[in-house]
Amino acid sequence: YVFQLFSVCLWFAEDYMEYAVAIIIMSLLSIFLTVYDLRQQSVKLHRLVESHNNIMVTVYRNKEGFQELESHHLVPGDLLVLKEGKTLLPCDAILLSGQCVVNESMLTGESIPVTKTQLP
Repeated sequence: YVFQLFSVCLWFAEDYMEYAVAIIIMSLLSIFLTVYDLRQQSVKLHRLVESHNNIMVTVYRNKEGFQELESHHLVPGDLLVLKEGKTLLPCDAILLSGQCVVNESMLTGESIPVTKTQLP
C-alpha cells in the first residue's frame, strides 16, 4: 500500500486525477474485501471450534457437588474428574492428583505425548 500511496500523491501532483482516483477506489475495495473475508473466516472457525468442543465432563463444585456439564459451562475454579477412557480435556487445567499422558501436539507442535504429574 505504500507504493499505491506514493503513486497517488505523484499523480495528484502531476494532475493525473483519473489514475489517482482509480487507484484509490481499487485500493479501498481491496482493503474492504480482505477485511470482509478475514471476518468471515474468523466466524466460520469460531463456529467450527464451538460445535466440536462441546463434550460432557464431570465437575465438582463446592456448593453443588458432582455434576455432569457441557464443557462450555466450565469456569475457573471447577474441579474436573477425569475417568479412565475419557480422552478429551476441553480446557487448560492443572493436575491435582495422579498422572497422565497428554498429547499436546495441537498446542505446542510436539510430536511425542508428554507425561504430566500432579502439582507438588
